[in-house]
Amino acid sequence: MLLDALKNYSWQNEPANVCFVESGMMILTEPETDFWQSMHHNIHKDNGHFFYTEKNSDFVMLTKWYFENAVASDQCGLMIRVDSLNWAKISFLTTDLQRPQIGCVVCVNGVSDWSMWPLQKIPSDIWFKVSRKGKDFAFSFSVDGFNFTQTRVFSMPLASKKIKSGAYACSPQNRSFECVLEEIF
Repeated sequence: MLLDALKNYSWQNEPANVCFVESGMMILTEPETDFWQSMHHNIHKDNGHFFYTEKNSDFVMLTKWYFENAVASDQCGLMIRVDSLNWAKISFLTTDLQRPQIGCVVCVNGVSDWSMWPLQKIPSDIWFKVSRKGKDFAFSFSVDGFNFTQTRVFSMPLASKKIKSGAYACSPQNRSFECVLEEIF
């Protein structure tokens, strides 16, 4: 990962433990961090770690993550964001490690939904991609960096504003999670 390529990136909720290692940027998530909004359950979590740049027009962004020792609910992936009530994320996000999954969450006007895509096994490397055309977005993932599976197409009503796009990681449970962001562009 070239440091010069990261000069236009900023943190929202920067983790206390983040450093550069040979393969990329290592993040140790803070416990009980997440991005989730649920009016029905009165849950308003907006304290996950988000490393982003701002985009004004159509774009494609790709991230590559490496991780080991994930437990249920640990997450590392890609996020787009207008504000705390309007965003979307794709990541390794599973509630049962015996059935690993990719999770996609779209939050519009403070209401999050959740869709899952099954995996054959827990990967150690995983790529995520987002493509934007106007107010429409598509999420994809790959376990080899070449063959991408589209998991979600959605519209973000407030996307006429600047969109923050980048890598995110969090640990909703009461423990930390170590992951390495190996690529972002």
